Amino acid sequence: LNLDDTDDDSIPECYESNDGPQPFDTTRSFIHEVVHALTHLQDKEDNNPRGPVVEYTNIILKEMGHTSPPRIAYESSN
Repeated sequence: LNLDDTDDDSIPECYESNDGPQPFDTTRSFIHEVVHALTHLQDKEDNNPRGPVVEYTNIILKEMGHTSPPRIAYESSN
């Protein structure tokens, strides 16, 4: 996890959404890691392409009023 917004990566990391690939932002990445820390859940879960951490992150961000589209899979197809 790199939370440095000044990092000059030529190819930004993206996540899959229903609107297509979306670049990760600091808020989404931070909340994702906080969910790990508080729940001790793993990213992947059998029969769930998102996994529990992504599910909780999507819910928290929506309730915070974050405008980015929900993540639909833990792993990106890119």
